[in-house]
Amino acid sequence: MFRSFVSGADELVAALKAAPSGYKTSVLRDVATYLINNGLNVYPEYNYVSRQEAYGQTFFSPAQRRWFWANGGPDMIGDHRTGGQASWKATTMTSDYAVISNSASGIQYTQSVQAQAAQPRMVGWYTVIQNVMLHLSEAVSYAQANLAGKLLG
Repeated sequence: MFRSFVSGADELVAALKAAPSGYKTSVLRDVATYLINNGLNVYPEYNYVSRQEAYGQTFFSPAQRRWFWANGGPDMIGDHRTGGQASWKATTMTSDYAVISNSASGIQYTQSVQAQAAQPRMVGWYTVIQNVMLHLSEAVSYAQANLAGKLLG
């Protein structure tokens, strides 16, 4: 399971402080849902980057080259996606924090700060932290609008 921790989200902290005590979990759930649906589950625009461009060589070993040709060769290349995007879920929700995780194998190579491979980075994949910080303001606005609707409705 892949998890990453986000800190320094002052806008979210302020929104949680402003929310009535019984609604803090609801605000976090709305923020997490927005981040998953509008940030983490969204693929970057397709941009082909060859292994030669990313790593300076096409294969790292003769064994890798043999495996590639034995398993379809060039037919494996194309607008192929990892499939891990739909696996993002808010697994824990309290009034203090939300845990968003992904159980897909290999997702760390496209979105982890520590393990993102050169090729996915060059293709345009954001790390989880970049993605959350890019969409956090919109997510907080979404949660605040939902909260206003609940309080008024």
